[in-house]
Amino acid sequence: MLIREIYDEFYSNLDQNNGQIDLKEIKRVMDAFQIASLQGFFTSSLKAIIDYLKKSSIKVKSANSEIIYDFYDLSIFLNKIDSGFVLDEYQETLGFKTSEKKISKNKQFYSFLGEVITSYIPDESKNNWNSATLFVQLQPGTVSLNGHFFEGDEKKWLSPSIGYEKSDKILKFHNETTKDESLRWNKLVINLSNQGAFEVEYIWDVKYQKEVDSHNLEFEKNNSNYQRPKWPWEK
Repeated sequence: MLIREIYDEFYSNLDQNNGQIDLKEIKRVMDAFQIASLQGFFTSSLKAIIDYLKKSSIKVKSANSEIIYDFYDLSIFLNKIDSGFVLDEYQETLGFKTSEKKISKNKQFYSFLGEVITSYIPDESKNNWNSATLFVQLQPGTVSLNGHFFEGDEKKWLSPSIGYEKSDKILKFHNETTKDESLRWNKLVINLSNQGAFEVEYIWDVKYQKEVDSHNLEFEKNNSNYQRPKWPWEK
């Protein structure tokens, strides 16, 4: 049950303090998790934290201050406080995506993606855009990009060009996140707000991959010297 007054107060405090919150407040939320009569407070305050994370990062003030950038970080942080707590179980109740929690984070790479997206926004729109989406399509050794951004309610297309440096960084990141086969992705969708809030989705598009594999197989049959490019988990 979501109690609106608790949600509003918790979210307002985060907003007024630029995302800063005392560790004791987080612990108060997690203490409520264990008490049946406090489930309204627990879900309302946790929902406020999750909704604020969609806008900006949260800094937990303690002896060793920690910054929570996203749902993955929040899941790990809360689990440290209560090892029995699994944030994924509240996905439907609290309305958030888990796709970006499936890999270890690389904050430098995310920062790089943000710079890539903003570099593709035309100069005349630099001060007026509200959100942008970049679509990355990837096969072993190759990367392609396209995307769009919104200026007010108007949707405009990005015209990304990808040089060696950008392509190399994306391919290296892909290699790092897929080499143990725990995660496979051939498409990446990055949503960025003009406030810096990030949403990232990793996709294994089966239909797209079947089309590519079929083309490679046909080419391999007709070219004896051709070797099909391999994914990191196939090497």
